[in-house]
Amino acid sequence: MLEDPRLNRHLKNLSRCELKRLVTRVAFETMQRSVAYSKLGEMVFPHHVRLSTHAHDNAGPKFGIRLFGPNFRAREQLSLGGAEVRSVDMLQVPTPWHNCVVNMAGHSTLIMTKSKVVRDALSKGSFSGG
Repeated sequence: MLEDPRLNRHLKNLSRCELKRLVTRVAFETMQRSVAYSKLGEMVFPHHVRLSTHAHDNAGPKFGIRLFGPNFRAREQLSLGGAEVRSVDMLQVPTPWHNCVVNMAGHSTLIMTKSKVVRDALSKGSFSGG
C-alpha cells in the first residue's frame, strides 16, 4: 500500500510520515469494507460457501482455493532457483492481480513475482522477453 500512492500525482509530495498516516487510514477502511462485505454475504446467502484466493484455515465461513497447480512457484527473484515467497501469517498469498505471471521458455514451472522484479531483470539484460 505504500507503493501505489507514490504513483498518484496528487500524493507524490507527501512526506513519509503523511504517507504512512494516509495508508494506515486507507488500510483500516479497506478492512472495514471487507468485514461489511463478508457480513452482507452471510446475511443474503446464509447457506452458501464463500471462496477466496487468499489462504484461510478453511474452518469457515470462507474457504481458500488455489488458482494454480503444482507447476507454479511464487518467487522473490526471477529465476527457477530463487527464494520462494514465504508468508508468516499466510495473508499475503500471491495472486495474479498483485503480481506478474512469468512463463520462462524451456521450463514447465510458472513463476509469480512482482512486476518490478521482471522489469529490473529485463532492463539489466539478465533475461529477454516482453
